[in-house]
Amino acid sequence: MTPAIAVAAVIFLVVLGRLPPVIVISSKVVPEDVEPGQMIEIIREIKSERPDCYTGVITATIVDSHRVIRPLEPIKASKPPATGTTGSTWVVPKSMPSGPAAYRSTVDYSCAPLYDLWPVTVDEPRNRVLR
Repeated sequence: MTPAIAVAAVIFLVVLGRLPPVIVISSKVVPEDVEPGQMIEIIREIKSERPDCYTGVITATIVDSHRVIRPLEPIKASKPPATGTTGSTWVVPKSMPSGPAAYRSTVDYSCAPLYDLWPVTVDEPRNRVLR
């Protein structure tokens, strides 16, 4: 194997490894109407594209009615089902004002040691949280 072919093969494998391990088809906040300090659960309908890759961290924020971004505590992503629903829970910050707000999150997957430095990021659909 020539060096050029070896380099091309490594690049191909790295690019192939960048494919998202999970496709989020939809997500919703339960309950839809919550008050500051209450627990919310994010239910996701997903399709797993790479069952070998499930180590990750979910980073979430709530953007309140004053457009203040409020980070939530990051949590570890658990191994998702091949297809179906999965969920995670957070407490809405007590200091948040009542009113319309949006939940946003990303999941950074680390499918191999290289991806600890350069994780595969999946953005979730945005959801309205408070009314």
